[in-house]
Amino acid sequence: MELFQHGSVKPEYSADVPYDLAAVVGRIRTYISENGLKPNDRLPPERDLALKMDLPRGMLRRGLAFMGERGEVWRHVGKGTFVGRSSATAVFTGAQLIGTTPSEVIESRLVLEPRLAAFAALRATSQDIARLQELAAKSRTARSFEEGQKFNDALHRTIAVAARNELLLWMFDGLFSIRAATNWGRLLPVEDTAQRDRYCAEHERCVEAIAVRDVAGAETAMRGHIESLRKHIEAQVPKW
Repeated sequence: MELFQHGSVKPEYSADVPYDLAAVVGRIRTYISENGLKPNDRLPPERDLALKMDLPRGMLRRGLAFMGERGEVWRHVGKGTFVGRSSATAVFTGAQLIGTTPSEVIESRLVLEPRLAAFAALRATSQDIARLQELAAKSRTARSFEEGQKFNDALHRTIAVAARNELLLWMFDGLFSIRAATNWGRLLPVEDTAQRDRYCAEHERCVEAIAVRDVAGAETAMRGHIESLRKHIEAQVPKW
């Protein structure tokens, strides 16, 4: 499936994105479309792209980071930024062919994500922390489960990005691609206010620990959150 149509497109703005960032994202999308860039095509270097688009490099980076969270672009250290999702994650999707289950995914997340949170506490930028705080707040006030899940997934990936380890980020993306391919939907939390509040509180504890550079606290908070998810799955499908 093509991610972009050729020709001029009107930028899509979202109410949950600040206008300045939404405008930058819209301009990047338009640039990709008007230049006929396809998935895995490389964008110009940031300095050149900022000049072409008449944007400050910091604002361009924010736009690219936002798009990266949504799988619209991906970055390879030393090689540049590319359109679409990393083709490397395709390696992981083959795991579904051998019967990968949601419980296996959650066990893998339990190994990976607490360490990502610990690294994020060490390496997150002020922009990363502001984004995490924004996502945690939006998850708390989401108008529906689906909207909340979108913010939750973005929060987890932002932590993975903030860990500043490209190989671990690749592994994280691979796990989430398998998660999307497994029979996950029926195991997601139901519309339960108490459960939703608990998960939001767990996210907030993790974000707070990252914000104050509490490495052990961030790792513990994330491990506790993934354990909550694991217990939810095991309660629904005990045989797994």
